[in-house]
Amino acid sequence: MTCRQLTDDLLDFVAEELAAERRGLVQLHLDGCPACVALVYSYRVVAEVARRLPPPEPPPALLTRLAELARPSPSPEWGQRGAES
Repeated sequence: MTCRQLTDDLLDFVAEELAAERRGLVQLHLDGCPACVALVYSYRVVAEVARRLPPPEPPPALLTRLAELARPSPSPEWGQRGAES
């Protein structure tokens, strides 16, 4: 595995979502590449910092639109059409 190939798998490796065989290949590469070990470390630090951030607030316009969509629509007057017959 080359450094370039490792970067394709880096996010999945840090998230521990790689298949065992692929994870083994990444680990084998890391065992001999200090530059990629540093890259993995930096990704882990960024992921940890991101987990500590508060969730983003949705824009007010989105909340307004969702509230509009959640309102029940007016129901048709059931029975009025056939009541005259």
